[in-house]
Amino acid sequence: MLTGLIGTGGAILLAGIALLIAKFRHHLPGGHSDEIALTVSIGLMALAGALATYIGIGRFAVSVIRGVRGFIGPAGPEVLTLVGCFTLLVVIVAICRRASEKVMWIAFSLPLLSAAINRGIFLDLNNALIPLAQQTQAMIAAKLGA
Repeated sequence: MLTGLIGTGGAILLAGIALLIAKFRHHLPGGHSDEIALTVSIGLMALAGALATYIGIGRFAVSVIRGVRGFIGPAGPEVLTLVGCFTLLVVIVAICRRASEKVMWIAFSLPLLSAAINRGIFLDLNNALIPLAQQTQAMIAAKLGA
């Protein structure tokens, strides 16, 4: 049952590495390494969210988001698209300008939102993140011996 919920564990591996980087970034030498490490962890959380989209819990989250869209009524798809655009902009600004730990969780939810919207730029984003997430997870797993 647990393997059905978490899949192969790739999303957990990437999210765990991202959390470790974020929590221990203060121990890195250098002046700007703190912000760079946090930016890397935001990217890893987005990739973890992309992998989580296609496992049991992620599919459940996408179906809940789609259910909320249906509950809103005829304007549901447009409201969800606006929320997705806002989330995408928050993540882009965090990566380019000022990263924070709070944005890591927003970055994790971005692929779940894009899978629920599943059209336009969000479909392209989803299609771009999945192979990148799989390659990154395989590389990290091989380096860690997992």
